[in-house]
Amino acid sequence: MQRTLAALTLAALSLPAAAQSSWYLGFNAGQAQTDNQLVTNRESTITGTVAGSLATRFDDKDSAWKALVGYRITDWLAIEASYADLGDHSTDTTFLGGDPTAQGRVIIRRQVKGFGLDAVLSAPVAGMFTVFGRVGAFRADLDASAELGGNVVFTGGNGETFRSTSQKETVARFGAGLEVPIARNISGRFEWERYSNVGKRFEVGGSGTTGEADMDVLSLGVVARFR
Repeated sequence: MQRTLAALTLAALSLPAAAQSSWYLGFNAGQAQTDNQLVTNRESTITGTVAGSLATRFDDKDSAWKALVGYRITDWLAIEASYADLGDHSTDTTFLGGDPTAQGRVIIRRQVKGFGLDAVLSAPVAGMFTVFGRVGAFRADLDASAELGGNVVFTGGNGETFRSTSQKETVARFGAGLEVPIARNISGRFEWERYSNVGKRFEVGGSGTTGEADMDVLSLGVVARFR
């Protein structure tokens, strides 16, 4: 009887440790880059310009970071919930247009952040390395503004030169990476992620538009597993 109680006690004590080992925390930092389709989308809505005068300066990169919590379901499948800040990016488009012809300017600024939920599939390579891929959804929170200068006005506007808008949407997120152990229960990660079609396309006469583009993130991270 005493041996049975002792065995049951040891089994009960081992349960929290086994369950706890499935959880992990992580943090990534790196660089986000917005695709040039944002520039193409913006320029396509600017009409009445002098041929060859349209030009855009594109600030497409900014620092990015992500904090995550994960739960390993099996040796090859985990679920990760995360919060990510993809930084700021902007376009500055100048052109000649109007009657009489004069300089015009449109500046777009966007900031993207939000929450994500992914399935992460992994497999060991060469004994100590692990490759992984992710697919999931990202609830993007996008703040955008448009500032006009020179000989240009908003379609259907009242002469204002500044507008701002916020948008929340769910977009697809996927990526791949490599994980390497660096200490007991601690691993390092190198990762690429894509956030698909973030934003609402610019359209002539459209309202609440932010521009639409893919965003890619390259980052290094660290993962702490509870044992």
